[in-house]
Amino acid sequence: TQTVNYGSAATAPADPTRTGYTFVGWDVAFDNISSDLTVTATYSINTYTVTFVDYDGTELKEETVAYGSAATAPADPTRTGYTFTSWDSAFYNVTEDVIITAQYEINKYTVTFVDYDGETLGTQIVEHNSSATAPEDPTREGYEFTGWDAAFDSITGDLTITAQYKCSYEIQPDGTIQYVGTETETSIVIPEEIDGVAVTSIPTNLPASIESLTIPSSISTLEAGSLDSYTNLSSITLKGNLLTPYALSAPAGDGTFTYSWADDSGEVVTNNEIMTAAEYSVVNEGITLTGEATETFESDGWSYYSDGTKFWIVGVPSKLISSDLTIPASLSTSDHGNIIIYGVESSNTKAMTNVSSYDTIIISEGIKEIGKYAFAYCNNIVNIPSTVTAVGAGGFRLSSSGSREINFANGCSLISLGEYAFYNCGLTYIPLGEGLVEIPKFALGCNSMSIITIPSTVRTIKQYAFYKSNSSKIVFLESASSVYIEAAAFSESTSSIIEEITINREIELASANCFALAGEKVLNIGSNVKTLPETLIKSNLYSLIIVNNEATLTTGLTFLTGTVWIDMNDNVVSTIQTPGKYRMIRLDNEYQTESGWRYQFIDEKWQITGVPTMEQNGNSTSLIIPASINTGTHLGTINIYKVEEATALAQITNIGSYTSVTISEGIQEIGDCIFAQHST
Repeated sequence: TQTVNYGSAATAPADPTRTGYTFVGWDVAFDNISSDLTVTATYSINTYTVTFVDYDGTELKEETVAYGSAATAPADPTRTGYTFTSWDSAFYNVTEDVIITAQYEINKYTVTFVDYDGETLGTQIVEHNSSATAPEDPTREGYEFTGWDAAFDSITGDLTITAQYKCSYEIQPDGTIQYVGTETETSIVIPEEIDGVAVTSIPTNLPASIESLTIPSSISTLEAGSLDSYTNLSSITLKGNLLTPYALSAPAGDGTFTYSWADDSGEVVTNNEIMTAAEYSVVNEGITLTGEATETFESDGWSYYSDGTKFWIVGVPSKLISSDLTIPASLSTSDHGNIIIYGVESSNTKAMTNVSSYDTIIISEGIKEIGKYAFAYCNNIVNIPSTVTAVGAGGFRLSSSGSREINFANGCSLISLGEYAFYNCGLTYIPLGEGLVEIPKFALGCNSMSIITIPSTVRTIKQYAFYKSNSSKIVFLESASSVYIEAAAFSESTSSIIEEITINREIELASANCFALAGEKVLNIGSNVKTLPETLIKSNLYSLIIVNNEATLTTGLTFLTGTVWIDMNDNVVSTIQTPGKYRMIRLDNEYQTESGWRYQFIDEKWQITGVPTMEQNGNSTSLIIPASINTGTHLGTINIYKVEEATALAQITNIGSYTSVTISEGIQEIGDCIFAQHST
């Protein structure tokens, strides 16, 4: 404010400022003042350039926007293999020049590996342009796996990849076959039929290298001497009985052992003749030193030999006075050193000579390994020291499910197991240690460990590893690496006994029968687990409780055709990803609740097929049919009471025993012949 003489000029203040505007002058002149005057500053609004660019900097749109106004985004851009999600900054209140960049999320696709018959071998979620990882090569009787039907090194969409095979045989109309597979194959399984023609004879040109041969039940006769040329053959499985016995040739002894053929119970077959369906294998009969080996010793009743690096006990002193035997870490003679392994080198099915006559075997501290079949088929009490880290194939195997006492010292940690190591032992505890990489076939089958704890180092659990193991809980310890579980790894073990599985690492399942889950199970899912294999669920698993307070699963479990899963509120769920209790209903079955209601899913609706008995209804002759039944075993509102095939008589089970029936408000339909021929 100024006081100015008549005819004089006022002096303007410094140019004012206004956020978002530019000062342009005053609204009236003030160089010749002749009266009181108010002079007002005038402004022009600022404008700014808003540029929308793509992820690579390509300009999508440029717009001039007044201060405080909003820009208008262009149409959502596209990018191969990605989904547009948003822009990296807001543009509804522009106050300066700004560059706004498109944001994307990489697309993810489901890659499913399936076998020739459509069975799922593995499923993965793969990012755009990344590669999938194939599961372990599948097997098929009579065929060789040759690869997959599509490339999977650059995934650009959901993809199903099918295993490809080449038949290992050429078959004639009379069922005779010739082998056309790999000449270095060591394990041969002859199929029952090829292209619909039953196989009637074994090939005459099998690889000379074969060690194992499976003969199908379609072959009932073996030509004399037809297997004599296969000198490495040590295992034969007959799927069916032969019409006449076939005499096998036992492998020649090696100067240390005499060999024979035995059946799957360990009994040597007479004259090496096989005829009945069984598994036959070469065994060392009696484990007797019969000739010169590299080094052989007999000292104080101990029988052993050396391969130049290790000493192998093959026989212990005969039982004299004591019923206990202590196996020392070294034998106190001057001509040999420390004992490292007890057992025999060949895959025999009998224990060390004389060992079965002792009640208790005490293995001295310092022993590191227990060799193949060392204590097989005998029932001693065995005390194992903390230094033992490995048990060879069949080390403690029993011939049938039993119970033997094996005491592990504190600190014992097993990091190497052979097939059948503890098979049929009925043990409640086996110390699996960190460092164990693979659990072989049948290694821990038919035991009774209350909790199976899988070390974090385990990468593979082989087929039937825990066959018929009576364990209530399985715990997978935390690991950044996944564990691959082969088909039937826990078969017949968890179907009714397992109650809870704790998963702290990603798991890959070879098929839907890895666990054979059934009944109601609890899954504890660790925070680092992001996906669950779809094949974890089978049709005989009817209730599932997921406990997971930290993790957010990116992929949940999906379900089998013909089933629905419901939550505790009887709502159908499409996937299981969040904590809670879920129940499966098979739509082709009739179900009965604990309170006696029977129902079935027919014509896309839930339909009552039976009502509670009088006893289940509290001996009341009056029955109320509710509009929904929330017993925790089925879902939803019941709309129709009917049966699939109505007749002239009411077909709802038990309905005729009631004198009065009240149908609740909410029921919309009463089905065919529900109360027909009844005076209820």
